[in-house]
Amino acid sequence: MNESGVTNESNCSQFDVVWVSAIRAGTGFISLVLCALAISLMVLFKRYITFTQRLVLYLNISAAVDSLSIVLQRADYFHENTATRGYCVFAGFLNQYGPCVELMAICCITAKLFFETVYRLKTDRLELVYLMMIFVFPLLFDWIPFIQLSYGQAGPWCWIRKDDQDCNKFHFGVVLRFVLWYVPAYVLMLAILVTFVVILVSVGRQRHKWEGKFDPETEKVKEHTQKAVRTLIWYPFIFLLLNIFPLINRIYDIASTNPTLAFWVLHALITPLQGGFIAMVFTFDRSTLRMLSCEEMKAAFRSHFESSRVREYEIAPSLTHSDSIKRQTYPETSVQQLTTDYSTMQIHVDQTHVDDRL
Repeated sequence: MNESGVTNESNCSQFDVVWVSAIRAGTGFISLVLCALAISLMVLFKRYITFTQRLVLYLNISAAVDSLSIVLQRADYFHENTATRGYCVFAGFLNQYGPCVELMAICCITAKLFFETVYRLKTDRLELVYLMMIFVFPLLFDWIPFIQLSYGQAGPWCWIRKDDQDCNKFHFGVVLRFVLWYVPAYVLMLAILVTFVVILVSVGRQRHKWEGKFDPETEKVKEHTQKAVRTLIWYPFIFLLLNIFPLINRIYDIASTNPTLAFWVLHALITPLQGGFIAMVFTFDRSTLRMLSCEEMKAAFRSHFESSRVREYEIAPSLTHSDSIKRQTYPETSVQQLTTDYSTMQIHVDQTHVDDRL
């Protein structure tokens, strides 16, 4: 153990970790930019009115946190001296916390869809609980690797280390990797997929039940539900698919004494992309693309500075971020002056003001 108490695992790697981590940091930076763009569009077009829209916003914020943790982990930031190796402990914690909040945000979106489509239960009142689950719940467990200084350099970047100073197996770190990430993460991802199957089956049955007497409000709910499922189902699929190969690489790295450079390069390219893909699901949604014209963006920007009183009405239940609540602006006008002719009992109305109100 070195004088800081933090092990430097780079001596155990049989390849140059600096440029591999540089690839990962570069890919993470691209995802960070895409997440920032998606969050900016959500704020610009006010895609935070409904609870589900805010959940998607929280997911993009968590993806931005994860991408930022990746950008901060260039290997040449932490393997030169004692001070920067101490920084690796903090970077390793962020590398554990970032994916956890991202996964919890996906779980919350899935839970909301499940309760609303299967049991017809609104969970909007539980928004604070959702926020706590996304950003606070992971902290209950992510502090554990600070025990025995388990956060440190884990190959080309920082995470929970698997080797000690002498390159011997650090068994406590290996156990923590599986207990704190691999087992719960993949169990939750499989549970999410099963839940989406249940949601799809439920939507199909409801569609069959809705056939018959035409009810505009019911048809609107059906349309919004189907659109929500089609859009939001991409998030767990992206997260699951982009985490399959990293799992294979980590298991191979634990089981083998000779790490494969090609595996680490693919790992560095694939993992950081999940934040970018999550951002693109929103950015390339049809309703978002329709609003990416200069006129729409200027109008949306001006709407944030309007002094007129704005009243908001929810036309129909909205389950997805692609369905914004329609807004109508009512400018403040003077009360119409009514002149009553008591002799003829006729009421004269200022027609110009009436037309302005319409």
